Amino acid sequence: MCTWSWARHRMGVLVLGLLTRQVSAMSLTDAIERAWQSAPLFHEQLEADRNLYEVSKMERRQRFLPNEPQVFYGNTDDRTDIIFGINETIGFPGKALAFTRQDRIKEDNARAEWNAKRYEVTQTVSQAYLDTAVALATVEQQKRNILDAETLAGSLKARYEAGLAAQAEVIGSDLQIRQQRADLSAAENQAKVSLAKLQRLLHLSSDPTPLVLPDDLDSEVLRQLGEYTADEDRALGATALAQSTRKLALWAQAPDLSLSVQRNYYDYLPGSPSGKVIAYNYMVGITAPILFPFYEWTAARRQREQARLDEETARMQLAAAESDRDLARQEYDRARARLKEIRETDLPLAEALMESTFSAYRTGKLGYAELTLARKTLNDLRAQDIQLRSSIISAHLRCLGQERASS
Repeated sequence: MCTWSWARHRMGVLVLGLLTRQVSAMSLTDAIERAWQSAPLFHEQLEADRNLYEVSKMERRQRFLPNEPQVFYGNTDDRTDIIFGINETIGFPGKALAFTRQDRIKEDNARAEWNAKRYEVTQTVSQAYLDTAVALATVEQQKRNILDAETLAGSLKARYEAGLAAQAEVIGSDLQIRQQRADLSAAENQAKVSLAKLQRLLHLSSDPTPLVLPDDLDSEVLRQLGEYTADEDRALGATALAQSTRKLALWAQAPDLSLSVQRNYYDYLPGSPSGKVIAYNYMVGITAPILFPFYEWTAARRQREQARLDEETARMQLAAAESDRDLARQEYDRARARLKEIRETDLPLAEALMESTFSAYRTGKLGYAELTLARKTLNDLRAQDIQLRSSIISAHLRCLGQERASS
């Protein structure tokens, strides 16, 4: 008999283990990595930004390459003079060197835009995941609250029938349970909508639940996101590009060189200036800004002042982004401190208060109102625990990095 019981217990453990492996929870890190790597809605955007970054690197290398040559062909009516030629325009050497720094800044901006898009994808997926996880956790919490309330309501009715409780307490208990059930229905609807949204965003074919609501972001996710938010990255890039454009406003009007080679074939020899059947002509031209005080200077000045305006606008955007980061850093520190306080102090005290109040209620030393207040205090603290974990992750994303947030 003992052997059979042990075998049955062992079989139950194996079955439970198989079910546990089949139902694997999707963590926040799993959701973020899926959005980065395979979810079509986000992966295609990241791939496009990455490809644009690769194009910007190619453009930087092409600065010193000549433009596409112009090949031309000419002929006379009597076909006595056939012309073949090629023309090439290249930038003034100093002009090309001056613009290499701006090319590097554009490449950095393309990289920053890629990082900014990754950050925005992470923020969108994280918010959808947190909304779903909080809603599901709230549903479970409210189910437990209703179960506790129903247990207490049964005890209260027994006391009422024994003449130890007032009818008003019974009516109040029933009304509280009805309200909690209405709140549970609303929470279940919210969880259903949030879960459907998460499935669409991540292109999931099945329900990803159960979801795990973590206490903070994974360090690997933070490492891949970098040090700056999307707004900071874009503002820094816009500032650097505007500064470069302002400094290069005059270089944009610098001369260009034109090189031309022409081959003439004279079928009618008297028409050849050199008296040869084949003659070659070589030309070098310079596009010089001879009207610089008028046209070129005006264009350079406009470009420089526009760049100055763009630079100041970018600085204002950077200041706003840094202010948002500082606020998020304070919110992050405050939420972490409060969560630690709740778990280490408030929740144990609330549980002890609940047990003490229930014992006093059973002996008739305290009424149902005091017991309800103790239950509400405990439930509110549990709800705060759920909300604070969501707030910590959201704030951490907006300040990026625990070491930055606590510095």
